[in-house]
Amino acid sequence: MRIQNEIVGERFNRFSDMVDLDRLAAQEYTPEVIVAISESIARHRQNTAMAPLDTEGAKELAAQARTGSYGIAQLIMDAMEVTQNG
Repeated sequence: MRIQNEIVGERFNRFSDMVDLDRLAAQEYTPEVIVAISESIARHRQNTAMAPLDTEGAKELAAQARTGSYGIAQLIMDAMEVTQNG
């Protein structure tokens, strides 16, 4: 209780004693950011043809990231491999 935040704001506070990483991920990893990350990965993966995610796929991925045990980067890679193979 000693390090509990007494004031909670709308924006994520990176300087608080305790941080909620799920809240940070929800704020930072918007579907637009997820699409941009997947486009960057697709450009840099020269040995395999990987298609970037679309906005709908990114929305589903953002929702899945809040409840799963994998990080967002791994979820993006997995989703891009499924898109490529499927």
